[in-house]
Amino acid sequence: MKRACDLWLSVVLSVLLGLPLLAIALSIKLTSAGPVLYWSDRVGRGNSIFKMPKFRTMRSDTPQVASHLLAHSESWLTPIGSLLRRSSLDELPQLWSVFKGNMSLVGPRPALYNQHDLIAIRTELEVHRLTPGLTGWAQINGRDELPVPIKADYDAYYLEHRSLLLDLRILFLTFWKVFRREGTAVPGHILGADSPSGVAQALVESANASMAKSDPQRALDDYSQALRLDPSDGLVYNLRGNAWLAQGDEEKALADFNEAIQRKPQLAIAYHNRASLWERQGDYERALADHTRAAELDPAYAVVHLADDK
Repeated sequence: MKRACDLWLSVVLSVLLGLPLLAIALSIKLTSAGPVLYWSDRVGRGNSIFKMPKFRTMRSDTPQVASHLLAHSESWLTPIGSLLRRSSLDELPQLWSVFKGNMSLVGPRPALYNQHDLIAIRTELEVHRLTPGLTGWAQINGRDELPVPIKADYDAYYLEHRSLLLDLRILFLTFWKVFRREGTAVPGHILGADSPSGVAQALVESANASMAKSDPQRALDDYSQALRLDPSDGLVYNLRGNAWLAQGDEEKALADFNEAIQRKPQLAIAYHNRASLWERQGDYERALADHTRAAELDPAYAVVHLADDK
């Protein structure tokens, strides 16, 4: 049923948009050197690789990385590249991929072949079983600015709840957002805010969940991304220190506990965690000093300290 709808709609839309497609192609040819279309290697269903077309919005010598990872990306744009991207018109040639069956109108956006982190998480969540889409649940809730774990979580949600009704909702919201030229801010109902600090908080929550599942490596990745967005959060340094301990790296754990205390001198738990690390290393004098300081900041740690002494 879904494949039949994709096939029918891709043909109808291609016919209706025939003249605009030709006008865009001519504009690209007249304003920049190089081909009209850019074909990139993308990850399809079952992690197979296929060629996906887009109207070229960047110079022909642009490095093959995700656009949000490209330094000074605006300097690589063609004269009309910015307009095509803001309006999402550069995506229209992907109707060909929908027609061929490499893509669907709705599904997870196909990852670049070298987006190994996104591919790995999607595979773990079994999202790779889906045919990638022209638009998707993650795209209407934020696009390139979404951190990889959050994007994968949206894809997993779509995998679990996919239906014709949800597809229609996604298509409607996609047209609405394109019409309004809305940005790609992360939605507040998921992250608490459409700001870097809101994204950082979502990453911390994802990392905490990974720690609860005994997956410190993923937690380290998320804590580190959160700190890049908000490097002033002493609590996150403390949390990452615990993740380093779970990985057996006491040197990096100590560095993070020190950073946590420097950023937030009143953070009792950071003193407590550092004291425990000093004990593991046999430095009982420093451990006692940190236990004492933790107890001064929070009386709850006085009980822990007495228990430790016993």
